[in-house]
Amino acid sequence: MFDFIKKFFSPEPKDLYRMGEVFILRGDYNGALRCYDQILDLEPANIFILKKKSSLLFSLGMYKEVIDTVDVLLNIEPEDIDGLNGKALTMARQEKYEESISFYDKVLTLKPGNLEALTGKAFSLYSWGKYGEVITCTDQILVIDAGNSNTWTTRAMALAALCRLDEAIDCYDRALAIEPNHIDAWTGKGMALSAQGKYEEGVNCQRKAIELTSSLLPSLDPRKDTVTGAEGMFGYDKTNPIPVCLQDGQLEYLAGLQCECGCPFYFHRTGSFGTGPDGHIIDGYELVCRSKKHHITLYMDMYHEGASSLLPEGLSRGKEKGSGLPFYVDNFPHGLAGAIKEDEKFRMKS
Repeated sequence: MFDFIKKFFSPEPKDLYRMGEVFILRGDYNGALRCYDQILDLEPANIFILKKKSSLLFSLGMYKEVIDTVDVLLNIEPEDIDGLNGKALTMARQEKYEESISFYDKVLTLKPGNLEALTGKAFSLYSWGKYGEVITCTDQILVIDAGNSNTWTTRAMALAALCRLDEAIDCYDRALAIEPNHIDAWTGKGMALSAQGKYEEGVNCQRKAIELTSSLLPSLDPRKDTVTGAEGMFGYDKTNPIPVCLQDGQLEYLAGLQCECGCPFYFHRTGSFGTGPDGHIIDGYELVCRSKKHHITLYMDMYHEGASSLLPEGLSRGKEKGSGLPFYVDNFPHGLAGAIKEDEKFRMKS
């Protein structure tokens, strides 16, 4: 009797799914996950819900839980293309590139020419340092889709890493012909030109990238000493970046630091390093103290209304200011003085 009443008043899977969608619209992702779990209690082999759950977990950065969910899906449907691609991408996000590539290869065995698998594999190969294989992989992609700016950019980055700079610049130009506001293509082209000694052209490209990035700035968060969800060593880990206010805030913060021997730092921006724990893009800066005894990398989040009052472990503040630039400098730190002079000339022309 009571089992019948309980069953009568229990929500149906379709009702739970609707509730989950409402939770997502409200931004209550945990509520949505609870609904998906209730559906899976009733229908453990519901492939659609397993995919919805894994997608939501991925967007929340819960990669271990994504793998667990996708493994359930693949136990039911071992050749599910979405599941295999999803697991490959999640492995890449965890920097498990060899495993990531193995799952992309499974997809390509089942479905040769699958663009999602080919593009994902190309990026994993690049991240793993297999630059020659990136060229081979992008060859396959461009036969199928020559109009993908991301593929041209990935290919360009691999060519640049192989010191084939003219070819890299040509690929960056192809990417920019397709997508004129491609930030990574402008950044990479600037770095390649600077490496060829074409400093003014390189700076122009990097400033274009900075301009485009600035146009996409989200509203600034309140000043904080650490970002929401921070983990690891303050400043030294990407998961615990230094909160500051915009690019000028980055330069001011870094210029005020000194190492354990009391020397200020030379510094330059080495690039973007994905999203931090609060969803903001993280910038990385390489620092070398003037005594050349200390060489470190710090990570920063410039989307705050003010700078953190904290200092990375082992560093302090001093009266003498350091110097640096908000973009990549070739042959750092030896090339920094010349780069600063060229930057000053560029600013005067502007």
